[in-house]
Amino acid sequence: MTDRHRMRLWSPTHLVLGILVALAGVPAQAAAQAPLFLVGPETEVASVDFRFEAGRSIESGALEDQLALSGPGPFHGLRSALGVLPFLSSPSLERFDPPSLLRDVVRLERFYREEGFPDISVDYDVVLDTTKNAVAVTYVIAEGEPLVLDAVVVRQGTGGAIEDVLPDELLPGWSTLERELAADRGQRLSSALRARELDRVIGWLRDRGYPYPSGSVRTEAADTMPDRHAMRLLLDVDPGDRMRVGAITVEGNRRLASPVLLREVPLAEGDWFSRARLAEGQRELFGLDMVRIAVMETERDGVRDDRVNVRVRVTEGALHLLSGRAGWGMGSGVSADVSWSHRNFLGGARTLEISTLARTGFLAPETSVARRYGASVSLRQPWLFDHRVEGVLRPFVEYRDDLRDESVQFGAETSALYQRGPRRNVSLRYSLTTRRVIRAGAGAILGQDADFASLLAALDTLDLDRRTSSLAAAGRWARASAVAPSSRIDWSVFGSAEVAGPAGLSTIEYGKVIGEGTVVLPVGSGISVRARLGAGKVMPFGVSVPAPDGSDRLETYFKLRDAVLTAGGSQDVRGWGTDLLGPKAPDVVGVDGSTVPTARYVPLGGLARWTGSFQVEVPLPVLGRPHGLHAFVDAGRVWTPDGRFLPTEVPLVPEQLGESVRVGTGIGVSIGTPVGPVQLDLGYKLNPSTLDVRDAAAVGRALLDGDPVSAVPAEGIRRWHLHLSIGGIS
Repeated sequence: MTDRHRMRLWSPTHLVLGILVALAGVPAQAAAQAPLFLVGPETEVASVDFRFEAGRSIESGALEDQLALSGPGPFHGLRSALGVLPFLSSPSLERFDPPSLLRDVVRLERFYREEGFPDISVDYDVVLDTTKNAVAVTYVIAEGEPLVLDAVVVRQGTGGAIEDVLPDELLPGWSTLERELAADRGQRLSSALRARELDRVIGWLRDRGYPYPSGSVRTEAADTMPDRHAMRLLLDVDPGDRMRVGAITVEGNRRLASPVLLREVPLAEGDWFSRARLAEGQRELFGLDMVRIAVMETERDGVRDDRVNVRVRVTEGALHLLSGRAGWGMGSGVSADVSWSHRNFLGGARTLEISTLARTGFLAPETSVARRYGASVSLRQPWLFDHRVEGVLRPFVEYRDDLRDESVQFGAETSALYQRGPRRNVSLRYSLTTRRVIRAGAGAILGQDADFASLLAALDTLDLDRRTSSLAAAGRWARASAVAPSSRIDWSVFGSAEVAGPAGLSTIEYGKVIGEGTVVLPVGSGISVRARLGAGKVMPFGVSVPAPDGSDRLETYFKLRDAVLTAGGSQDVRGWGTDLLGPKAPDVVGVDGSTVPTARYVPLGGLARWTGSFQVEVPLPVLGRPHGLHAFVDAGRVWTPDGRFLPTEVPLVPEQLGESVRVGTGIGVSIGTPVGPVQLDLGYKLNPSTLDVRDAAAVGRALLDGDPVSAVPAEGIRRWHLHLSIGGIS
């Protein structure tokens, strides 16, 4: 029989604890629960929890950081059960320490007051299980009404208005800052808000010529609101002297010339000082492959009082670098990338890089294996007319053997990249490539113009080699927190536009647009919600438009295989394999003069696509961030709205035109490791197509025999799809 009691303090510690309580200012209701006479030195802590009497404003994780007492972890029961195994020990519980309990109460109240709760009341409730000699500790919290921000008042150190010491040219910007500060009215007056408001003012001054501002924060009751919890935030700021940049010097460079480094810093002698522009220059210096460390230091000019000198200190890396990485994926098997680079080629911080890649397909369990081998040489010019623009010239050659075809591609591309921070960039790229097709995938079945075998025979007669001249522009803009999850909304948007042609240089012509947006919304306790939506469309024209009678529709569409859109995969709609959501057909091979179906489908793709995802993410128990668990719902559709490519009759393969929206759901785990992330996702198709749940070889045999696809039995296990990757190589 288990007795559960409210405990009272006992023993010789009672007098000492009473003194500690009085000195610490613990509220009377907490002290009234002493003594705990049933607690002994062997009593353990079975659990630690919080109970909020009238709502909660601060997450439990932040409160737990204030505590000395701690309960068992979320896997305590499992670890205890595994403790019977050899070489594994059972976890132990923490001993209960009444003085720590009382100190926790004091720390929690102090923390709440700093966070803007002057009427905070923290009590405790301790329940003893006498059978286990363990206590359940609950901190009972009544937050009370918080302090709220009524107004932000900025004054200079002498007590006057700061506008009196600012030059006229800065007054419009200062007015804008004041409106931004006023927009925070009504927020809880936490320590973070007080620090943030002061940092915004100090940062604004540092970016406009004031290198050494200082300030302090205090509060007073608002006289414009009768509520005693409305407070004004008073920022006493001393801007200091407004100064221009003096000498800019470089230290630590041995191979990189000083002018090469200084051109990356967007400040020159005589400019008004700007901390933001110095930080931008530091980022640009880190972007040079040779630079390992870049530090910006400032000091007053010893001769000119209105100047501040800047010292750029760099540490260079090795001139040559050999690097590589390895990984494994279910669709590509064992993979590796190896590169060698000269990081100051011909001076000017240019980088010459020779790279190779191998996606071997070895140990890949999926039937849709993608093998790729390639090599490239790239020359990177880090400064192209401006410190934010770099150029790259890259000739390459690549062999691939995947669902689309077996082919060799070679060519060259040149690009210019405008970088505005680590997650904001715009690029312009021109490429001229040639692809020689060795073997085409047999899935190009676009209609019921003939029987299946005749279509396969016609495929072998097509000339599918192609040359592509294309110009593309792309941009990515994002706001992402340095540490995830944060308390703010993170987002990213991506868009690209491409045009291939003209006919004299390119054997295919099309326009292509793609857009995608992602938002990450924190919802508390380390939980976040991620939503993504993307769409794209391909618009053929010129030589890529079929003849009016449709006689060359198959060949014309197949030449667009590198441009058509697909969906499905570990980064897309996860209930499906890579590229296998939407139109597809069974693949076949020739063996001893006969046509034999294989156990895989070939994606046909489409000229239009949209995909979306909704995902809930939580930290992995015990390990925490960056490891995490997630549950998701994905959806997508791939189809061809251009009637010039559509068959005039019902296609041989059901759902081949991709007219339906497909939806999948599932769960996953992500674990960070020293060799790269390990990502595991298990997806489930909620509304699979006819082919999604049928064996590709069986469907191929039915088509060759003239039988309906519906006669092939469906297999429920094909609703599931597992995605696993190790090392982050795709």
